[in-house]
Amino acid sequence: MLKHKRLVSIIATIAFCLSFLAPAIIAPAPALAAGDIEVLRTPTVSDDSNAALGTVRVTIPAGSVLSGDVVIFELPDDCEFASAVSLGTTEPVPDGVNYVLVPANVATSEANSLANKLDVTYTDTEIRIAAVESQELINEGVFYIYLGDINIDKGVKGDLTATFDGPRTGFPHGDVVVARTSDDSEVTLSASDLQTKNDNFTFTLRIKEDVAGALKDKDDSVILILPDGFEWDDSIEATTALDAVWGDDNFPVTIRVDDDELAIDVEQGDTTSVASAWEIDLGFEVIDESAIDEGDILCKVKGKSNVAPKELKVGTFGDFGVEVTCEEPTEVFAGKIEQEVGTFVIKEIIPNSLIEGRSITLTLPSYAKWTQLGDPDYLTFKGVAGSEGNVLKYEIGDCGSSAAEIEFEDFEVALDVTAPGDLTVEIAGSAGISEEVVIAKIALPVIMTASEVTEVKIGAAAQKIGDLTITETVAGAIADDKDIYLKVPAGCEWAKVPTVTVESGDLKLDLTQARKAKHPAADYGLATTDYYQFIIIPVDRDSNEPSVIKVTDCYVTVDRTVPEGAMTVGLLGSAVLESNGAYKGATLETGYEVGIAGLFPQTAAIAGAAAATVVTPSQGSGVVSFYIDSEVYTVNGVQKFMDVKPYIKADRTYVPVRFLSEALGADVAWDEATKTVTVTKGDKTVVLVIGSTIAKVNGADVQMDVAPEIAGVGRTMLPARWVAEGLGYQVGWIPTVKQVVIQ
Repeated sequence: MLKHKRLVSIIATIAFCLSFLAPAIIAPAPALAAGDIEVLRTPTVSDDSNAALGTVRVTIPAGSVLSGDVVIFELPDDCEFASAVSLGTTEPVPDGVNYVLVPANVATSEANSLANKLDVTYTDTEIRIAAVESQELINEGVFYIYLGDINIDKGVKGDLTATFDGPRTGFPHGDVVVARTSDDSEVTLSASDLQTKNDNFTFTLRIKEDVAGALKDKDDSVILILPDGFEWDDSIEATTALDAVWGDDNFPVTIRVDDDELAIDVEQGDTTSVASAWEIDLGFEVIDESAIDEGDILCKVKGKSNVAPKELKVGTFGDFGVEVTCEEPTEVFAGKIEQEVGTFVIKEIIPNSLIEGRSITLTLPSYAKWTQLGDPDYLTFKGVAGSEGNVLKYEIGDCGSSAAEIEFEDFEVALDVTAPGDLTVEIAGSAGISEEVVIAKIALPVIMTASEVTEVKIGAAAQKIGDLTITETVAGAIADDKDIYLKVPAGCEWAKVPTVTVESGDLKLDLTQARKAKHPAADYGLATTDYYQFIIIPVDRDSNEPSVIKVTDCYVTVDRTVPEGAMTVGLLGSAVLESNGAYKGATLETGYEVGIAGLFPQTAAIAGAAAATVVTPSQGSGVVSFYIDSEVYTVNGVQKFMDVKPYIKADRTYVPVRFLSEALGADVAWDEATKTVTVTKGDKTVVLVIGSTIAKVNGADVQMDVAPEIAGVGRTMLPARWVAEGLGYQVGWIPTVKQVVIQ
């Protein structure tokens, strides 16, 4: 009994499971639709209209469709065929027809496997496509549905979706969007080929529909109204049709002109079948110049069609004249040559503003010169005007019938070190132009700063000044194979060669050749001095990244002629001042002949740094006087006698070191073995060696132009200036009595 109940339970469970599987076992599976449906274009149309919808392309793999297979193509809701639907192989299909095209080939030399195998019937809203023979097994099949004449009901909005319905056949099925409706049709106007003039104007007007029928079939469909002072050319009234850019060609219209108003009329019933665009040439003229302001000519737009924009620029009214602009001034550097400036443009406001045969001059400031010329259109170069090389002269040629634009590009300049922030060019001449425009922004290629401002005394030797830092503002600002000069003011000289290092960047200096100099190379044409006013630092290789030079351990000697105040160290030299002395005796591309002194033959530094303040030492009551060729000398007015006479040699005054030191209250030490004299007073020391022009003043080596010597009765004779100034005294000279005064 238990076994029987268990068997019944198993059978019931199996029966329950089979009840779910039964539909799948009993009903045959639906055939999958083969192929592809695509819309070649999806136009925007308006409701309550007759319009062409998109063309549908149906592609079916070979052998998919069998004889008797049917697919039904249904138009979107609220749409119907306005004319018959035809079946055929005619290509191209005419506009405005409803047509099912089955071409002979699907590709070059490939037969269409559906050719002559389809039949078409239709109703107001459907096309029934049936296969009268099975599709061949070679090549795919293709047919097209052209929807060129469709009525669309009022109120239809959004996507217009058509349907292919044909389950369990070889035809594909599904939905496709064949058009979209616009909420509000619009006619857009645009104008091209605009002119800037002061008399008669022409332009091209484009009229564009966003949907078919947007250009309304009404009088005053589109109206254009000119501003005061202008009238339309009434010859345009002869136009009877619009030539299409696309869409419906030779579209019939009537154009009416009433002074400043132009109207486009469309006869009732003449609407487009597809969204169209047309172009038409229009003209207007000035009738009252006093009523017109210079600038854009804006035409008001209205009409029975929904027209946009409401204002349309149709030209620009201007008087004779030019505009001068430079969109992108370049960056250039003071003291450099062959630097390209920004492209600047002379533009006629109206044609013939620039009269053929008249002249234009381009004038740079005095701190700039033209070094290279471009080749501007319409102009003939006539050379450099004046004697400074900063003024170019051109003659105007035929600029044509349109407003001309003259571009000045690829022009280069050289700049003096005194150049300020903006580089401008003044444009003038007999053409009646008087304009100025910024063509470049001027920067310093290098800057120099001092770490501190020390105090140095007049008449003292080997005094420390602040360390100097030279910084490139751009890579390559310091040129290779040239020299950097550090210059102290007149009356000052370098006591020794300072320590020079490249602190950052990849600039390479030839430090083995760094040296003191009485004057720089002849590049600058400077007068020779008899003291070491310059430090020369040769440059081996320029930088690929901006570099920083550090100059430390700087000592100078200050002559009694130096005034009190700031001591500024100047930075110059051909490595940082290419333009100073450049092109000596050369003729530039402009034809300018450079003098033998060079392009900018002055001595100004590219940068400077105040590294010290010059002060007068505190004055004591001690005054010592020596007289050339006399054993008599005075100390504070008291007459004394020596056993040797002072004398002049190589333009330097020699005095006996023993008597000078005692008069100044200094201690003197003599080292016979080394022939060295050491003079000390307080914290100041001067060490001299007989026959040597190197003195050590307060620990620093100082280059003298004469050497100590032994004369007369074995007295050591020293150049008075070097000893006295080294101890902090001033030395004076009274030539009438040949008196040396030390105080």
